[in-house]
Amino acid sequence: MAETDSPLKRLLHTSIKDFAAWLLETEVLEAHTINVELPGGDLIRTDQLFRVFFSADRSALLHIEFQGRSSHKPMKWRMLEYMARLADIDRTVDLASIVFYIGQGAGAQDTGDYAVKAPDGTDSLRWHYRVIHLWKMPAEELLALDRPGLLPLLGQTRITQAATLLPAVIIRLKAVEDRELQSRLVTSLVALIDDEGMLTMIEKLVENEELLLDTPYLRRIREQGREEGREKGREEGREEGREEGLEQGTRRGRQQAILDIVALRLNPSIETYRAVEKAITAIDNETVLEELLAAAVQAATLDDFKTKVDASAKD
Repeated sequence: MAETDSPLKRLLHTSIKDFAAWLLETEVLEAHTINVELPGGDLIRTDQLFRVFFSADRSALLHIEFQGRSSHKPMKWRMLEYMARLADIDRTVDLASIVFYIGQGAGAQDTGDYAVKAPDGTDSLRWHYRVIHLWKMPAEELLALDRPGLLPLLGQTRITQAATLLPAVIIRLKAVEDRELQSRLVTSLVALIDDEGMLTMIEKLVENEELLLDTPYLRRIREQGREEGREKGREEGREEGREEGLEQGTRRGRQQAILDIVALRLNPSIETYRAVEKAITAIDNETVLEELLAAAVQAATLDDFKTKVDASAKD
């Protein structure tokens, strides 16, 4: 799992709208990454928690976990803790939690449905999260969803007809008009392929279709994943800590923190969120941003916060 952990989370960040539409079984207007400290001091990392907008006035929280064959704490108890604390952040918004199991046999016994019984046999506590055993999923089923942002997951699904499937995948990726997104998806596809034979086949197809011609670069992506696997979570944790520290010290980090809190606490419509986002990103003064961060936490209503933003913009 450590070898694929970073590529999976990079893909999730790149393709969150496709993930959300698939997992929530509805069309999605927008999806924003949320970075929020939970009660108790733990942190849900930014590639796992999202606010998803279905319409201008309807949204939900989407929480996603990727899990391999082993976990230090049983997944059902981890998810109970996560879900209870996420629900406590905003008690007015719906919450969907999903666990993707990666690798043959991972989470085979996890159903996602659990309860704690009372002495009389009734349920004192019941919780549910969706479980997707990616290793069980036929690759053709994923391809049929017709969402290009999900195609890199194919390397972790059950592939029986690679010679037929992989050319169809490359053709679909070639149709992605955004060249930068296209390159990211092809790179993610290669990073998540475990079989060397299929990897070679994809690299040849990629060269033929002129999507990415730098085959050695794709090989390096695989080597980077293997190195991350050998290092497990240690070096990744150090690097993420450095990145988070740098981000928190920048103007953009403060701006995004304000927007995350507004999205969670004050439940703005898409139009209002965009207006607030435009106003916040136009503010350069770090002292003003610190004041607005405090205001986002303390404001009783969205109008109260907008009044504070308007006043700051005039200063």
